[in-house]
Amino acid sequence: MFPQTHHVECVVTLVSKPATAEVVLASASPRRRELLTALGIDFRVAPSDIAEDPEPGETPKQMVRRLSREKALAVSGYYVAADSTVVLDGESIAKPADAEEARAMLTRLRGTTHQVVTGFTVYDAATGRCVTDSNAADVQMRDFSDAEMEESIASGVPMDKAGAYAIQDADFRPASLLSGCYSNVMGLPACRVVKTLAEMGCSLPDRASMSVPAGCTVSCTLGSVSP
Repeated sequence: MFPQTHHVECVVTLVSKPATAEVVLASASPRRRELLTALGIDFRVAPSDIAEDPEPGETPKQMVRRLSREKALAVSGYYVAADSTVVLDGESIAKPADAEEARAMLTRLRGTTHQVVTGFTVYDAATGRCVTDSNAADVQMRDFSDAEMEESIASGVPMDKAGAYAIQDADFRPASLLSGCYSNVMGLPACRVVKTLAEMGCSLPDRASMSVPAGCTVSCTLGSVSP
């Protein structure tokens, strides 16, 4: 019913420097800018246009992992890529193409418990080492009214969001986190990514945080989806 050719995407390139690493956020998403800023990492923005077509027979977890890996292997340096999707009853729900699809998605998700799954890859071109993983969070969508839904659609907020909503939307307040990582639902499991970068030897600023982001109900390492 819903197209699966558009997903929440995030691509970050890190190019080695003598003491730290330059971070390039290859996404125009303000949510990812907020997450990287909160980690204390300096970065610049250069949006990516990598295709995100799903392959026949892929599960949502397989899809987000593959897409993140393809993005990460596309360039040199330290490269971090992520792809997220909303999953309800085993089906991936992507971004709405128009207001009608946003309305259908929100109506279907209303009152449900579902997941947001994010696949991420960290690739070190210098060594060829590549780590791909995924993270899942359980989300409860509240039983909002039709009027509230229409107001959200009219605002335009749903149009670039998987599942047609943003958990951090302070006006609509569509959903709450049940378990897992809050930043994962926003599109990037921030502490998992920083931890992986550190384990691979990427030199990050001393102020880069590796704590669990505000809003997490459990450690992000515990919220990981098994391989």
